[in-house]
Amino acid sequence: MPPRIEIDPRLKNIDNELTEIVFEEFQKNVDLVAIHLRDARNLLYGVGQLEGDKVLSRAAILLAAAALESNLIYLSGIAIEIAKNRAGVLIPPQVRYLQGIDKTIDDNGRIVEKPARQSLGERLQIVPSLLARAIGRQYTLPRSSAGFRKLARTIQRRDAIVHPRWDKYAAHLGWWEAAEAIDGVELYLDSVAKALHPYERPRYF
Repeated sequence: MPPRIEIDPRLKNIDNELTEIVFEEFQKNVDLVAIHLRDARNLLYGVGQLEGDKVLSRAAILLAAAALESNLIYLSGIAIEIAKNRAGVLIPPQVRYLQGIDKTIDDNGRIVEKPARQSLGERLQIVPSLLARAIGRQYTLPRSSAGFRKLARTIQRRDAIVHPRWDKYAAHLGWWEAAEAIDGVELYLDSVAKALHPYERPRYF
């Protein structure tokens, strides 16, 4: 007798409207969410071929971080579209956070919008949490995992490259750090995908 195949309970009673919203957003953003991590992998291969080239290592770390940023933009876009189609799943301040804007009052008493200051570290938890809320789920950032520690180190190294005065990391970046950056980003995206399945699309090729 063949073994019984257990069906993921999240695959029962799938909301087709949600899957359509996700698919449409993915179609619009397929290059945005895929190209950076693909290029980071290609650079990692180059680092290995050139015996740990430091410039390529830094470039791979920056592209891995760019993949993280672009995926957060993509996830934000999905949540915003769901909120447009389903009143009440998110409140206006939550939508504004996803849009990356703040509303303030100017000297003439008018409401003006300006880009919000949001750290990448806080967005790792807040963006997927808001998307999960919009589809009736929960997301918890696995802060105690090895993957999160890799991700945290990657963000530190990205900042060290972008801000040259923080040169204590930048001088020691090689193949291992580049590989860790890619792995950390992929593990994070996998944790998000597992929480949101099946209302998500592939984030990288």
